[in-house]
Amino acid sequence: MSEMLPHVTAPKIHSQYARAREAEGRYKDAVVAYENAKDWDSVIRYTVIVYHFVYNEEQAAVKQCRFLLHCLAYQNLL
Repeated sequence: MSEMLPHVTAPKIHSQYARAREAEGRYKDAVVAYENAKDWDSVIRYTVIVYHFVYNEEQAAVKQCRFLLHCLAYQNLL
């Protein structure tokens, strides 16, 4: 399935794939799939989970989320 995802354009499919990766504890893969689905709330949520809880790097989580919010604001996606 993962090898076909680059060819999929439907955000709903990417969201379903992200939830499946999330259930398996594969948070990095979930973040990428949520990015492809353009589900920015979930991207930020799982960025915090990955950096803060998996890597125990709270400052990196804050930095990544601020960067992402800045990029989204720049692209007028917020």
